[in-house]
Amino acid sequence: MIKFEKNQERELRKLQLELRFFAYKPRPLKRFVVRDPKTRKIHSSTFRDRVIYHALVNILDPIFEPAFICDSYASRKEKGTLKAVQRFDEFKRKTSKNGKLIENPKNNNLVNGYVLKADIKHYF
Repeated sequence: MIKFEKNQERELRKLQLELRFFAYKPRPLKRFVVRDPKTRKIHSSTFRDRVIYHALVNILDPIFEPAFICDSYASRKEKGTLKAVQRFDEFKRKTSKNGKLIENPKNNNLVNGYVLKADIKHYF
């Protein structure tokens, strides 16, 4: 990132030429391990590849966004994990008729009802 920003104009021109002449190739992903609390392997793109990713999103987002259903939350503006969990919570209570909210709760986790807590191994 520092190298890219230091020579930003040159790096952007280089990317532009690579794209124009179909010579762009993503760089190998950097692999590292995170332990918080469980161990996960993470693969990250180089900064220049993320520049390309964001440029593509800026072009494709206005085309595809109107076609997505409202309950699709991954990698969308003003959506994300928290909103997905909140929406799931709505559906969970509505569908199961379980988990009635306690009046004047300290937070949304205080309910009367039952829940199944599960973990799907290797889901992500």
